[in-house]
Amino acid sequence: MLHIIAVCQIRDGGRGQEYHLRKIAEGRTPPEARRALKRRLSNVVHRTTKRDQQTHLAQAT
Repeated sequence: MLHIIAVCQIRDGGRGQEYHLRKIAEGRTPPEARRALKRRLSNVVHRTTKRDQQTHLAQAT
């Protein structure tokens, strides 16, 4: 899932493409830059999931 999101963001432009191009400009190879984007996406998903869980627990009490 993260791979598909990363490839679409790289292809379609926006913040994902900017991040990917910035990593390449820093000297990383395209696969390394794509891996870094996937890591960044996984961090966003984790952070969002954790926040949603905390919100849900706070509403349950």
